[in-house]
Amino acid sequence: LKKLQNADQLITQTNDEPKGNLKISTSIEFGSQYLAPLIAIYREKYPQVNLQVNLDNAPIDLIQEEMDLVFRIAPHLPDSSYIAQPVAQTKLSLWASHDYLTKFGTPKSIDDLHQHQLLYFDLTLRSNQWIFNHKNKPVSFKFNGAWRSNNGRLLNEAASLGPGIIQALSYSVRDY
Repeated sequence: LKKLQNADQLITQTNDEPKGNLKISTSIEFGSQYLAPLIAIYREKYPQVNLQVNLDNAPIDLIQEEMDLVFRIAPHLPDSSYIAQPVAQTKLSLWASHDYLTKFGTPKSIDDLHQHQLLYFDLTLRSNQWIFNHKNKPVSFKFNGAWRSNNGRLLNEAASLGPGIIQALSYSVRDY
C-alpha cells in the first residue's frame, strides 16, 4: 500500500492525469466479491485509465499475459522473481452443511477425511492437496475427491446443499 501511495503521490505531483491501459488479473471469487466497488472508485478518480480486469482461477504467466497487477490467494509464489505484497489475510478451513455432518458425522482428525466425500477446488497452486496448519507450519495432504470444479462459488453452493466437505477460504463462504 505504501508503494501505491508513493506512486499516487508521484502521479499527483506531475499534474498529469493518469491515462493508458492497466491490466489486472484476479481469482473469480475475490474479484467478484471485492474489486467491483474499488474499480468504481478508481474509474471515478482516473477516468482516462482503460482497465482490463480478467477473472480466472488458473495460474498465469504474468510476463506472457502482460499483467500489470495480479491478486492471488496463495501461501507462497511459485516463481521467486515475482514481487508480492500481502493485501489481506484469510483462513483456509473445512466447511460442510449441517445436513451432511448429521448424515455422515463430523471428522475428528485428518485421517477421518479419507472416509468422507470431499469436493476439490481445481486450478489452484495447491492442486489436489488440502493444506493444514501443524505446529504453525503448513502441511499438505492428498485425498481422493468425490468431485472437483474450477469454480469456488459452485463448490460453496454444492457444499451448502450437503454432498460433501470443501476446504475454502473464509471470505468465500461467509454468506453460508
